Amino acid sequence: MRPAGLHPADSSGQRAGCPLGAQATGLCSDMMESLEQIKSRIEAAIPGAKIDIVPNASPSQQASLLIDNEHAREIAKFLRDDPVLRFDFCSNVTGIDWLDRVVTKKVKVKKIVEGEEKEEEETQQEKIPGYLEAVYHLY
Repeated sequence: MRPAGLHPADSSGQRAGCPLGAQATGLCSDMMESLEQIKSRIEAAIPGAKIDIVPNASPSQQASLLIDNEHAREIAKFLRDDPVLRFDFCSNVTGIDWLDRVVTKKVKVKKIVEGEEKEEEETQQEKIPGYLEAVYHLY
């Protein structure tokens, strides 16, 4: 199984689910920490957890946390129980069954041709095995 993604806040750092304009009215004064801060908090609380920030090029620019399976349950409990974060609502879970695929890349390699080092372009293929990915949308 592949690590899970977490979508905690939009690109402005605002807690997802906080209505537009609510900050101005004071309804959402407890603004969500940045994804970098959340990642650091998890790493401090759960030694050995492997966490990466995955950027999103879509118009929403909503980045995700990619977490390892080994610590997924412990991380989920931390996100729920932490008094500052309180991710206590999972709006949906998305599962994706990625099939085996072959990725073709062009790479530059150095070769010795007739006693002289030259850079040539080669086509390489990499087989990527299929996996099951789960994305949890937490608020």
